[in-house]
Amino acid sequence: MPTSELHYLGLIEIGQQIQSRKLSPVEVTKAMLGRIEQLDGKLKSYAYVMGEAALAEAAAAEKDIASGKIKGPLHGVPIAVKDLCWAKARPPRTA
Repeated sequence: MPTSELHYLGLIEIGQQIQSRKLSPVEVTKAMLGRIEQLDGKLKSYAYVMGEAALAEAAAAEKDIASGKIKGPLHGVPIAVKDLCWAKARPPRTA
């Protein structure tokens, strides 16, 4: 499946493909960040995109998975967190 169509897959399916190494967490994260960049100017769905942090975490997950350290079915799967939830690396709201 082309990375341009990954957003049609369910989280568990992406997780299975990552853990079987058919997909890379970094590849999936880059594809999702690209989709956000492509569409969010019009949709205004995201208050803040933590792209650098997401890519760093994807690289760490990829390394863990390659060494057999799978932490669960969603290990390596990028997710969005509602802005009502506190996130460690997110800057404080300005509005």
